[in-house]
Amino acid sequence: MLGIVRNCTSKILPLARPTIIQKASLVSGPPKNRISFAEKLTLGGLMIAVVCAPGAWIMAHILDYRGAR
Repeated sequence: MLGIVRNCTSKILPLARPTIIQKASLVSGPPKNRISFAEKLTLGGLMIAVVCAPGAWIMAHILDYRGAR
């Protein structure tokens, strides 16, 4: 019985495995378009604000959530 199961799985498993073709590409050198410092600063500040805003809102209203007011 074990031989039958082993024979079936040895024929089915290669069909079930996806064929993965790996292709590596390396890009080196200076960037095509330079991003200004002001744009980097603006986008960085915006990302920080988006990440920190929900936590700041919750901390500012924690007493309302507890029902203390």
